[in-house]
Amino acid sequence: MTFHFAWVNSSQTTFTNAMKREDEEVLGFEINHDEGDFATLRLEIRNPRIGLLNVGRKRWGWFAVDGTPLFFGRLVGLPDEINDDLVSLTFVARPLDYQTKKSAVAATMKEVEYFDPLFISLDRQAEPDSVLEARPKVWCIDRVTHAITSSHITLGEDGTIDFGGSMYEGSVRCSFAGSPQQKVVITATVSWNQYGVGVIRHKWGSIKTYTGDGLLADWPKAGQKVGAGWTVKASKAKDKWSSLNNVNIGTDEETSYRLYCYNITGWVDFQYEAEREYKEVATFTMSSNVQEILTETGDEEPITLAVNGEADAPVDAGATIPIGDLRRRAYFSTERGNKSVAYLANIAASKLLASARCVEVSFDLPFSFAADLSLRKSGRIEDARLPGGDATGKIKSYSISGDGETGSFGCSVKLACSPGYGGVASTDDGTPSYVADGYVSNYQTMVGATTTIVTDPDTGQPAMTIVNFDQTVINDDGLDLFNMTADNCTLHRHVFNEQHDQSGFVFQDATDTHDALGKNYTYIQIRLKPVNGGPFETPYTITCSDLTIPKTIDLEAPSA
Repeated sequence: MTFHFAWVNSSQTTFTNAMKREDEEVLGFEINHDEGDFATLRLEIRNPRIGLLNVGRKRWGWFAVDGTPLFFGRLVGLPDEINDDLVSLTFVARPLDYQTKKSAVAATMKEVEYFDPLFISLDRQAEPDSVLEARPKVWCIDRVTHAITSSHITLGEDGTIDFGGSMYEGSVRCSFAGSPQQKVVITATVSWNQYGVGVIRHKWGSIKTYTGDGLLADWPKAGQKVGAGWTVKASKAKDKWSSLNNVNIGTDEETSYRLYCYNITGWVDFQYEAEREYKEVATFTMSSNVQEILTETGDEEPITLAVNGEADAPVDAGATIPIGDLRRRAYFSTERGNKSVAYLANIAASKLLASARCVEVSFDLPFSFAADLSLRKSGRIEDARLPGGDATGKIKSYSISGDGETGSFGCSVKLACSPGYGGVASTDDGTPSYVADGYVSNYQTMVGATTTIVTDPDTGQPAMTIVNFDQTVINDDGLDLFNMTADNCTLHRHVFNEQHDQSGFVFQDATDTHDALGKNYTYIQIRLKPVNGGPFETPYTITCSDLTIPKTIDLEAPSA
């Protein structure tokens, strides 16, 4: 095999025939690429006896074998064996604009179900790695093209290499990377200050009374506080025709007197400004359907996650707030709230999927597979000594090496396998039910219906379902800021001692009548629903299915 190595500028990112040269005498090489990291190349060359890091020298290199490019990267330091005839050079396949490129890719992965700024602090939102917390993925940097992508941890986007039985005899090793976590308990707390302002109007069309002067004088005035968070904004009252509605009382000229009957109409505008503390706490437990790898299992501690967020903070696109409208009484049951639940479920699923890759199968291969090896691929092998006779897994790491003097060339591969039970979570359409909600009245919900959660939108793999929780009863005083009308906001309204009640206190004697009416004067009484309640807290218990774990190795396979 012929080694090609060409010193180039960083801008020469495409391998050409002109680079099929030997700028250094390469005697051996080793390429290593581990999941989530940059590929490295170690070259053994004849000591050129020059300063490889001199100003003006090219520091990037293309490496190829028999004209097939295997690596492009930058020299990362001086060789350790500078006084020897043979020296080792180390290159790394890290693009100069790595952070910029990774940030650009991350910016396309911020769907709320997988990146919810409600639960991510502002400083972490700018970190590209935060987009992978709710996705079962790792960053992948191609060793040749330097393309930056995200790659699923159990499913290779670029296909599966079927190695069959091509492994070198005796090289297959199967080991356990630990016992998989089988349960995640999530607690998510969302808080906001409910807020609403408005005015309701109470009208009185006709109040007939003999004490109308007092009623008019005591009519509510603008600015008057009436309690429970209400204030009089404006009011008006007038007597329609008292001068035309009067009677003479008494039997003779000396004792008779004139009594006026008022007919009062009026209105009062009551203004409210409601600001109340709301909190919702959602809890659910997610388990995974993974095979046991220990013969004796104990009560393993679950993974516990606790997150907090403020639904009235302007964290969404366009500086909007997750709650949408501050008048709302509920968050998780909204469309935006459902996305938050999906995000939390995806965080838990990602942790369980990562933990489920607990079986590692490593083996050695002929060099002919070198060009195809990629961390964006899965691999499959057949070996009678493996449970079930075969194993499939995501390529977790690989190495490619060659020694020009001995003629030894080959590859080593490690697969990350998951001993799950596979399958797809079943869905349920539920049964219809009409319910009343705090901001949308009389809408239909499907009791027991399940929503499919897709853990990775790129692969479209559904892995679990969540039972509809829209019927959760809001734990508050029932005040509906979306429907603030006089009828809805009034607990009690009554006019006391109108004319027909006062008629029994009208006597022949004016003094007695005046005293009696003074004790039985007409007044109005209104009691409005308080708008200054709280704080309120509503618990949500969310039920989800077990997380389906791919079966890429079957530890429970029967013996042949």
